[in-house]
Amino acid sequence: MEQLFNPRGIAVVGASANPAAIGGKPISQLLSHGYTGEIIPVNPNRDEVQGLRCYPSIDEVPDGLDLAIVAVPAPVVPLVIEGCGRRGIPYALVLSSGFADAGGEGLSRQAELHRTAAEAGVRVVGPNCVGFISMAHKVYAGFGAFFDYSFEPGPVGFVTQSGGVGGSLLTVADEQGVRFSHFVHTGNAMDVDIETVLDAWVDDPTVEVLVTYIEGLGESGEFPRVAARALEAGKPLVVWKAGQSSASASAVVSHTGRMAGDMERYRAVFERYGVIEVDDSADMIDVLKMAQGTRRPSGGRVGVISVSGGAGVVAADTLEKMRMLDLAEFPEAAVQQIAAELPGFATAVNPVDVTAQIFNDPELFERVVGVLAEHDAVDQVLACVASVHSAVGERVARAIVDAATRLSVPIVVSWSARDELNADAFALLAEAGIPVFKSPERALKAMDRITRFSATQARGIAAPTAPGDSAATRDWTRTVEYDVLEELRTRGVTVPAQRLVGTADEAVQAAEASGFPVVVKLQSPDVPHKAAVGAVRIGLQNAAEVREAAEHMLALAASRPDDEMGGVLVQGMAESGTELIIGYLKDRSLGGFLLVGRGGSGVEQMGDRVLIPTPVTRAGVREALERLAIIGSASLSPAALEAIIDVADAIQGIVATASDYLEEIEINPVIVLGDSVTAVDALAVQTIR
Repeated sequence: MEQLFNPRGIAVVGASANPAAIGGKPISQLLSHGYTGEIIPVNPNRDEVQGLRCYPSIDEVPDGLDLAIVAVPAPVVPLVIEGCGRRGIPYALVLSSGFADAGGEGLSRQAELHRTAAEAGVRVVGPNCVGFISMAHKVYAGFGAFFDYSFEPGPVGFVTQSGGVGGSLLTVADEQGVRFSHFVHTGNAMDVDIETVLDAWVDDPTVEVLVTYIEGLGESGEFPRVAARALEAGKPLVVWKAGQSSASASAVVSHTGRMAGDMERYRAVFERYGVIEVDDSADMIDVLKMAQGTRRPSGGRVGVISVSGGAGVVAADTLEKMRMLDLAEFPEAAVQQIAAELPGFATAVNPVDVTAQIFNDPELFERVVGVLAEHDAVDQVLACVASVHSAVGERVARAIVDAATRLSVPIVVSWSARDELNADAFALLAEAGIPVFKSPERALKAMDRITRFSATQARGIAAPTAPGDSAATRDWTRTVEYDVLEELRTRGVTVPAQRLVGTADEAVQAAEASGFPVVVKLQSPDVPHKAAVGAVRIGLQNAAEVREAAEHMLALAASRPDDEMGGVLVQGMAESGTELIIGYLKDRSLGGFLLVGRGGSGVEQMGDRVLIPTPVTRAGVREALERLAIIGSASLSPAALEAIIDVADAIQGIVATASDYLEEIEINPVIVLGDSVTAVDALAVQTIR
């Protein structure tokens, strides 16, 4: 997307002489911020706009333009996009509203714009967006109060679904030392969406950290793949997912779908691919301050060096709550060397209390760090400097910077001095890429997040596969339980003996052939949960009970003329054992998930479950199973665990060969008894498109 973020020239269609108008603001911003490319106003009613020659139409603009900023009424926008295509302009930023954002007629208008852009070969940012900023190239393309500010360029790329929230976060983060390379508001995200922008930034060497504010993703399903690419590239992806209170599972059919709520799915993806979730502006800014540093931790051993014993205690207490960090235990030789540098009343073990002596001897910090480096005693260092400021503060800052050159691990600073009294010291640390926080708690929380990212990257995660070919794979539309169980059988999963019948006599014959007790079930794609409507009878011990049950099922089928029927299933009854649920769910935004957990009746009320983004290896399924309470309490044999993993593999195999429109698969219960694992009841749901 180089032509978008670093365009040779920009046309502004709907250009206004009023620098405060939507069609005038982009021109005034580009001029005031020093954009060096051509700026071409387009307005049929003017010869000049803001001191620049104005052209009557997009068809008459000069060659060499890479971007058109469009600020005209919605009905005119497709005509402008057609003109961009004729003039070879590859990108359009559509500020105009009145499309999907307006509902009703606006939806069809956006569909028309989408078709027009595709035919013209023009990529569209928007419509209904405030624009974007490319800091290094001085491209301030848009409108809004925050475009008035100048932002110092840096390594963080920020893409947002909310222009107002995004602009506020950008402004506050910049004030606190976060440096941005790009800011993009996707608006209606008709074409260029969150995933498109993040994917481009993974390959952009000027972007080292990715951050996004998301309210809800579209149906491209690209987010997991992009997150995996960012992880592989070593670029932290920071996400603020808003709108967490809205329910998204009302349309799903299976228990699996209803059990896996919207945020549970997001967090499963975040966990798998090292995405750093934040939920407020302070949290986001702290993580970005850490992430934009040039050094990443290789582990969680933290050395704390403090000028205050109290601050060291606070840091130690906070470390107890961290997921990835620990208070490092120094070797005895290191403790003795540190003690030799300190006053007799100081503490040489971790956390190290260098006392106020450091104010008279700032180089003391560097000497202590030198000992830690010599003994490879830590993976990270937190320096707690309290409120020292002015000349002494500057000397301490220089000592910390010098120490950072000796130690190959990250140094993070907690420093509560006021900015106006300690500006020079803070500037020295910022220039050296050393993040500064106002408290040890905030520093350690940010350190914990980045350490978790580094650990996930070190493990290595396979990227999700591309969507299947819906035209060339198995169709699961309107299938019933019998079909799913038979497919599982062909894949090596144990299922009960079963036979599909159409009469009560056939049901009795099937039961006698398989042996009692048996289960009789109605088969219909319109009755996914049979127990709720009396469509299942269990524990039938003789021919008379089977006949009565089959006649009941046939009568029930006759009473539901609008439902499609697939016969009556007679199935051998599995012995009781530990009951699990193993299911698959496809989320159109986030891809596929495998769900494993405690199964049986009332499964939706049980909290003992794990959601895993697919594809997942056998080792990944095993790790998920180990997190389940029911697995620990049931003391399952190694053979049973392997057989459970076989079932999960079989489900993934079905998905791999299925239509891309397959939405859900569920086996509930999967009964574990001794070393045997049996799939007893199953469901597949495919969307008709």
